[in-house]
Amino acid sequence: MIRTVRRSLGLFALTAGIAIAAAPSLEWQWPIDGGNGVLQVELDESVYRHIQRDDLGDLMALDADGQPIPMGPLSQVWTPPSIRELPMQPVPLFRLPAKTGDTGGDAVELHIRRDDDGRLSALDASVTPGSGGNDASSDILLDLSALKSSYDALQLHLDLPDDASFDARLQIDGSDDLSHWRAVGGDHALLYLKQNGFELVRDRVSLPRVSHDYLRLHRADGGSLPVDMIEVRTLPAVEVTPPQPRSLRLSGEAMDDEAGAFTYRSPGPFPVSRLDLETSGDNAISAVIISSRSDDKQAWRERGRFTLFDLEQSGARLHNDSLMLRGDSRDRLWRVQTKPALRTAPMLRLDYVPDRFVMLTQGPAPYRLAAGSATAVRENYPLPALLSEIRRNSDADWRPPLAKLGEGSALAGNAALEAPSKPLPTRQIVLWVILIGAAFLLLLLVGRLLKQPPE
Repeated sequence: MIRTVRRSLGLFALTAGIAIAAAPSLEWQWPIDGGNGVLQVELDESVYRHIQRDDLGDLMALDADGQPIPMGPLSQVWTPPSIRELPMQPVPLFRLPAKTGDTGGDAVELHIRRDDDGRLSALDASVTPGSGGNDASSDILLDLSALKSSYDALQLHLDLPDDASFDARLQIDGSDDLSHWRAVGGDHALLYLKQNGFELVRDRVSLPRVSHDYLRLHRADGGSLPVDMIEVRTLPAVEVTPPQPRSLRLSGEAMDDEAGAFTYRSPGPFPVSRLDLETSGDNAISAVIISSRSDDKQAWRERGRFTLFDLEQSGARLHNDSLMLRGDSRDRLWRVQTKPALRTAPMLRLDYVPDRFVMLTQGPAPYRLAAGSATAVRENYPLPALLSEIRRNSDADWRPPLAKLGEGSALAGNAALEAPSKPLPTRQIVLWVILIGAAFLLLLLVGRLLKQPPE
């Protein structure tokens, strides 16, 4: 598998490195610490503050020579395997013998008759044989000790006649030594109904992520479990942890033409998904309209409405729920309109989930992330094909390792943010020179004609 992945990386690097362009001019850089191969990086606030384009096109990964290396948004080139795609595998199943103990012994009845003087006159005894023990047991033991990972679901294959119905509550205990048991989840419903041509089946049991070596299954009512095979869904050894939400707080400025309206400027194209307003601590209540736009040339676009309240009641602080946006917004300008008008601008809190990018290291190390340019734009690399090939030849829990970003420093500085001067209109200059020259020649010809005496 490793050989296949290396071959895929080599072929991709060869195709991606055919055209070598001049090193792009970028304002800021961050060292990447994560080794070689396919890596993913998570953007922090400092990176967003230097990105100029709303589509993040001026964000690049560079090698030691300043040449761009393949890079693209993680969400567009690779999706972590869905939990529903993880395979189920059968596990050994054993039926436990019945517990020894009370076997329900013989029942003896005594009938005693006495005379008037108290002496025993008759004694009758009847003996009813006991029911004895029952060797059958409803408990099932699963041996999962051979699994090298945790699991979160069981698939039960019910062994029932075609016309049978089944409805039971299943209880599950887990153990690592067969001596000490603990409950795994609560009661789990098992159901199989087939009536009037319709079929209703619930034969999968969802569990919390556990890794017990043994599971014991039994019905809550003590009945039998008509099961002939059980499969378990194992989980990746490494959990795929999504990026953690982060917050950005902005101070507002009052608008001159509208009371209770305030504007805010975001320092970068943050993917805002939720927002809230924070007052200075005084009791406040107001109807709020939130709008945004990408720059001063665009019209305001309403993002949502809610009632802002920030009250202290019986020693507790009451605050409104935050506003969830219908879709992520990278707008840099925000407007808050309040009625009744708030006297001071509340703090605008923007919540976002940072973007992640995947990159392929090639060329000389060390590698770095760079951003901020008036002209440079990242190329579109065929990364989806590479990631698909690696995933197909790798373990189910493979994912690009997460690299760390170091402290940022200037690269080209402010010079990268300056728009290049327009090139001289060479063609127009040449045409004007030709036109002026032709006019000058025409004037010379006219002058000579005027100087000639009439014939």
